Order: sequence, then C-alpha cells, then structure tokens
Amino acid sequence: LDMKDSRGATALHLAAHQGHKEVAEWLVEKKPDLLDMKDNDGKTVLHIAAQEGHKEVAEWLVAQKPDLLDMKDNDDTTALHLAALHGHKEVAEWLVAQKPDLLDMKDNNGSTVLHDAALKGQKEVAEWLVEQKPDLLDMTDNDGVTVLHYAARNGHKEVAEWLVAQKPDLLDMTTNTGSIALHVAAEQGHKEVAEWLVAQKPTLLDMTTNIRATALHFA
Repeated sequence: LDMKDSRGATALHLAAHQGHKEVAEWLVEKKPDLLDMKDNDGKTVLHIAAQEGHKEVAEWLVAQKPDLLDMKDNDDTTALHLAALHGHKEVAEWLVAQKPDLLDMKDNNGSTVLHDAALKGQKEVAEWLVEQKPDLLDMTDNDGVTVLHYAARNGHKEVAEWLVAQKPDLLDMTTNTGSIALHVAAEQGHKEVAEWLVAQKPTLLDMTTNIRATALHFA
C-alpha cells in the first residue's frame, strides 16, 4: 500500500482519480496515512478528486482529513484552482462552502482561481466565482496579467466578452511589460478575439508596450 507509481501516485490517488469511493474507503481503512501522501507534483488525493470532478470522493476525503482543504501542491495550487481549471462547478461550490478563503488564494505564479477558469474557457465557473467574490476581476498575477489576458491567450471569446461586460476597463489594463489583451490575442493568432476586442475599443490598435510594440508587431 506504500508503493507509488512513476508519478508518485499512491493507490489512493488512483482511486480518487477514477472516482472509486468504496476503494478509497477500503484503502484508508487499511492505511490511514495514505491521506497525507502527495505525488511528485505535490498533489494530495483531494487535488486529484477535485481535478477530475469527483465531488462525492472529495467530500469523503475531507470528512476523514479536513486539513486537506488547506494543502497546496508544489506550484501552490489548491484543490479549488484545479476544480476551476477543469470546469467542475459543483466541486468548486462545495469546496468554497467548506473553506471560503480558498477564493483568495493564489498559486506561485500569482494566478487566482478566476485566472484558471478564464485560461480554460470555463465560463460557468467564472461567473459563479465572480458572484462569490467580485474583486477577483481586479486581480492580476505576478506579471500583472489580468483574467482577460488569460482568456485572450487561449482564444476564449465568450469568456472575454463576459469579463468585459462585468469590467470594461479590463480592455485597457496592461501587464508589467505594458501588454494589453489585444497584444496577447494577436501574438497567439486568435483573430476572432482580436477583432472583437478592437470592435469594443478601436484605439487599442494604437496602444504600445513598454518597448513601443503595437498589436501588429505581435501578429
């Protein structure tokens, strides 16, 4: 029961990944300290259950060991970050009900849970997160990158539209290097997002970075 695979995952990690609650219960009955073990990325069994959207398993794990809610992986990622990233709204709701200050936590890049939802285009989760904590819209990561930058980076136009509807001045917000969301969309080749951003604010085309690069330089 102590053995791990090449990624450092225990049998309990694998049961949590697949949502096998009865197997998880049996494993923990045999070896309770499996609850404390992390894989090579520092992920707990709760991280894995949240990542895969297995709410019933997550509930049971936390009932056995409540401080799993506080644990972060090697990147300072919480279980809520992973639920948001993968679009598991019910798991996110349950996690926040247990520990509301998960909404405030950032990973070691300075990314919030809303950054992660925006990055992967998880609009329903993003909407719910902002309902709980509206000032998530204002938060930037360690490089000054906004949630709109994250949505633009991966071409998530619907999320970008919703974010700007909530906070129009996201269009103008710059990173530490002076990049706006349009610059990011152009750099990544997301034409539809770039067109939509410019339709909202044509003067974005004239904005330059700290080294005086325009969106055209990035395209």
